[in-house]
Amino acid sequence: EANKIAAKIFMQNLENSSEALEYLKKRGVSDDMKRRFAIGYIGDGDIFIEQLKESGVSLNTAARAGLVKIDENSRVRSFFFNRLMFPIISRKNVIAFGGRVMDKGSGGPKYLNSPDTPVFNKKHNLFGIDFVRESLHDFPYVVLCEGYFDVVAMHQYGFGTAVAALGTAISENHLEILSKFNKPLVVMLDGDSAGRAAAKRIAKLTVPDKLDLRAAFIPDEGEDPDSLLKKDGGTEKIRALI
Repeated sequence: EANKIAAKIFMQNLENSSEALEYLKKRGVSDDMKRRFAIGYIGDGDIFIEQLKESGVSLNTAARAGLVKIDENSRVRSFFFNRLMFPIISRKNVIAFGGRVMDKGSGGPKYLNSPDTPVFNKKHNLFGIDFVRESLHDFPYVVLCEGYFDVVAMHQYGFGTAVAALGTAISENHLEILSKFNKPLVVMLDGDSAGRAAAKRIAKLTVPDKLDLRAAFIPDEGEDPDSLLKKDGGTEKIRALI
């Protein structure tokens, strides 16, 4: 419940941040996708803590949900600040968040995920998974991408079965979860050496017997699904690769 309240605060903050709205516009994210994924924004962490308190969330609950932490001076600090916020949703519940910096020079990792909590373990969850079943009617493959923006772009261009791991390597747990859809799973990777190395790691996992596991490589240097889809003929190219 605390995560759900936080998601609403982040969405309100996004609408009040011209910088964050401009960044999403620059990335080509449509209003429909902004709503579909409930994308939000957190600026100043101290202001967010006050917003949580005003919404009736106790600091103890916020800490258990991974929204706040205690720093080395025993002060309560927001776990996230100055990031776009992507809710991680499972069975219609907000269980965690992925935060992404908008400016490469802002410090910290590009992506920061909620810590493990009583309701969240990143090895057992995937971004976008709640949309897969309804989208299989239109596209009969599950597609595993690398980043949140890849998933958003895939959905925006008609591939609503795209999901992504949460800042962690693909695990056997992930494959087990995705095998339950009884459709081919296509791992969509960059065609560079890092992408091929990732494919080799996945190939060494114990694959569930019923899972039809495949890999599709984007051969264009420096391209990912997000960038490729925004080019002329990108949608057809992605569809052909899959």
